[in-house]
Amino acid sequence: MWRTQPNFGKQSLQSLKVAAAISDGDHDEIIKLEHTKRLASEIPGAQLLIQHGVSHFAMLQDPRQFNKVVIDFLNV
Repeated sequence: MWRTQPNFGKQSLQSLKVAAAISDGDHDEIIKLEHTKRLASEIPGAQLLIQHGVSHFAMLQDPRQFNKVVIDFLNV
């Protein structure tokens, strides 16, 4: 995954029947924003959560922001 984007097919993503949050940092150096947006758009009802000022390691760079995003998602 460090060299290529995860490759999940549209049919597989559309078959998911659970609550999903696709979260990423706006400075992610590993996963491209276009890929993150595609995942969120193809999973039915998925939330797209872009965290500001962090990279792929948001949970280490800004734990308060990361925890808030996760808790907010779980409280829905």
